[in-house]
Amino acid sequence: MKKKILLFILLTTCLFSFAQVNRLREHLTKEREENQAKFDHILNKISFLNSLEKEKLKASLASVVNGIPFFWKSMDKNANQSSNISVLQTGNFNGFNENNLRGQGINILVIDEGRALVAHDEFNLGGLSRVTNKEADNIPVSPHSTKVSSILLGNGNGIGQTSIDPTISKSDAKGVLPDAAADVYSFKTTDLGTNFEKLNNFGFNISNHSYAINTGWDILDLASGAPELGLYWMSDYNPVDPNGAFWGSYGSQDRDFDDIVYSNPNQIIFKGAGNYSEIGPEQFSVLNFPKYKNIGNTWVKFSPTEILPKDNCSFNTSCLGWGSLSKNIIVVGATLQLTESNYIYTVPSNVVKWPNSSVGPRKDGAIKPDLVAVGDDILSGTYYPNIPNSNSEYAIGPGTSFSTPIIAGIAGLVTQIERIVTGNPSFIYRADEMKVLLIHTANEAGNIGPDISFGWGLADAKKAAQVILDKHQNQAIFERKKLISNVPQSLSVKAKGGEPLKVSISWIDPPAIPFTSNTDLKHNKTSRLINDLDLRIIDSMDNIIFYPWKLDINNPTSNVLKGDNTVDNVEQIVVDNPVAGKVYSIQISNKGILVNDQLTPSSQEYAIIVTGIQENTLSVEYPPKNGLVIYPAKTKDYINIININQRITIKLYDMNGRILIVDEAKGFKVMDVKNIPSGTYILRIESEKGENITKKIIKEN
Repeated sequence: MKKKILLFILLTTCLFSFAQVNRLREHLTKEREENQAKFDHILNKISFLNSLEKEKLKASLASVVNGIPFFWKSMDKNANQSSNISVLQTGNFNGFNENNLRGQGINILVIDEGRALVAHDEFNLGGLSRVTNKEADNIPVSPHSTKVSSILLGNGNGIGQTSIDPTISKSDAKGVLPDAAADVYSFKTTDLGTNFEKLNNFGFNISNHSYAINTGWDILDLASGAPELGLYWMSDYNPVDPNGAFWGSYGSQDRDFDDIVYSNPNQIIFKGAGNYSEIGPEQFSVLNFPKYKNIGNTWVKFSPTEILPKDNCSFNTSCLGWGSLSKNIIVVGATLQLTESNYIYTVPSNVVKWPNSSVGPRKDGAIKPDLVAVGDDILSGTYYPNIPNSNSEYAIGPGTSFSTPIIAGIAGLVTQIERIVTGNPSFIYRADEMKVLLIHTANEAGNIGPDISFGWGLADAKKAAQVILDKHQNQAIFERKKLISNVPQSLSVKAKGGEPLKVSISWIDPPAIPFTSNTDLKHNKTSRLINDLDLRIIDSMDNIIFYPWKLDINNPTSNVLKGDNTVDNVEQIVVDNPVAGKVYSIQISNKGILVNDQLTPSSQEYAIIVTGIQENTLSVEYPPKNGLVIYPAKTKDYINIININQRITIKLYDMNGRILIVDEAKGFKVMDVKNIPSGTYILRIESEKGENITKKIIKEN
């Protein structure tokens, strides 16, 4: 009987997975066909483009939203130093030497503008190229695809100086993974499908996507389907709300990325944030560009009396387009070169945003971008169409296109380290594990905590590698857990002292419904989180509860807050000065009912990292020994009640015996007391078995 039950479970799981894959494939195909049909209708109105130019535009189509077409656009050694990659490559890290940290056995999927120049010297290994073009020969070789692949995989073996600058050595173009391999596809729609269909059908463990969508001011010309060279407002224009823009709104492209990762959690997607900050009429006033808006699928010039929308990111908030706002991917911004000695990070002020790097947040207040790396003055191998037979050309350029492969390469490096430590050559991380690892170990940049320009900070390969080693030496926690609805989990740890106690969690959230109407795309701030997990650290001796970071949705440029985060599928708490040897309780719970991508009840897996703890101090406290936990005794906002054995009635009394709150619960309950006056109260728990428990609660201002 047990064998039959096991067989039934396996068959059911396989059938569900197969149905999930088929559902996603059918959805992506239908989406492509619908978008192309809408764009065909628009193209029929354009007379100044020939058929070949129209087909080129159609290939880059990302979507058609309310009659407006949107397109995907493509957007070193010093950078390796700044993200502490070089220290791993050169054997200065815990016995790992250059021979075994070069990305051997790591394969990266690159979806970019076109084919890469596979014969470039930077891709050579033993006379063979480590880059494979998967598109047909009629897809052009792209300088951008070649550059991105070079930043990932450049071998740095070039001899002599570059032709672009005789003071720069070719060897400075060494990439992050000099012995890794890559398969290259085009983000344009080809015989293999759209970028999403290719990612879904051919996706590797790690993929790089250095392209984005502009939903604000953009510079277009005739080749882009515009009537002339000028500035074009890509969002719907409303004179009553001239600055209302689609920036920061969760769109269908974000849903598709989330859907792909949820269906295949082994896909780790790195996506460029975009290079759209500071584009607009004010920035380009000296050029006197004509300015256009889209009215009824037609570009129409702004009249002299109309109020022009502000430049992108004018208020230093959101100019992230669709595809860069997904929950389950890692969105990467760009910084200037670090100016410290050897380009090494020392303090947060070392990190300065590259001016055109797009900033967040998502409209619901979620932290985007996720991470940053250097994206300025990046040297890479390239391809020049005017000298197609040269395999040794180089270029220097900026952008999130070039910071993204740096962090994607770090993902390959830390994967290789785990393989070496465990002796498992086929090991791969899951998307939430890689996300929590890179975010937990990022260096502080900008404001304290995460912010809208740098996300969680500057990626640091060395720190990420150290967490991996610490995990294997029982000096850190890095593991995957499964949460069941309303069954909270608790870990007790002893603080090491002398360094922060730091806890981060991340989970792969089901895809949300994208916004579609102009009003929602411009103004809807409803959370896109489906499963809302909650992280807390409890100091029960001193009655202190520590909360995770969260942006102030009403003032996202201000210093980050601490409180109940209801929008991010990453939560992090830092106790800056923990007491050495003191026991802290880490609590993980959820709100409501956890669901899957079909919105039916399900468990939720998550990845957790804990650092700053003493060796071998981890203990699992859940279920609580007496079946009931109430914390904290002093609070400004919430009281948490864990109860697993039975249904309870909760009553909160003031000191005059008046009942202020009555509620019922089983499992986990968060009682909101923000709106009651400060003072002393009595919390009374009455069980269905007739047992009564009372606890004094102090409400603080």
